[in-house]
Amino acid sequence: MSEAANFAIRDAAASDEPYLLPMMQASAEQEPNPKPGAFRGAQVAKAFRFLLEHPERGRTWILTIGQKPVGYIVLTFGFSFEFLGTDAFIDELYIAPEFRRRGFAKRAVAIWNPKQRSLASMPCIWKLMKEMNRPTNSTSGTALKITAGF
Repeated sequence: MSEAANFAIRDAAASDEPYLLPMMQASAEQEPNPKPGAFRGAQVAKAFRFLLEHPERGRTWILTIGQKPVGYIVLTFGFSFEFLGTDAFIDELYIAPEFRRRGFAKRAVAIWNPKQRSLASMPCIWKLMKEMNRPTNSTSGTALKITAGF
């Protein structure tokens, strides 16, 4: 079976922390001009556990091919006066470099989007803070938002 056929998204669990944190560090280090030592693993782990314990504040999903984790999505909730209630932001969307440019981010959003809409009747404002794994993939982030209908 092909990688694309085996692609899935699932809720993150505490047991995902050992491989989620290295992906989060890789995401932070690919930022333009990353500061050496800027990734604060203990604080990031604490924030991840906070979201697990407080799903009303945000969610994390693991992207997999078969059983292999290849990325993640972090969604956080806020409040929008304009939309008169809770809104949601994709705070991070990361795909491991060896799995990029194969349509997995687009598929992740397509799979994730119906799940998000079932969380509550809230508008979802797409805010791709990292511009889809910039700098190597910045135009793909814009194309993904357009393709996804946002």
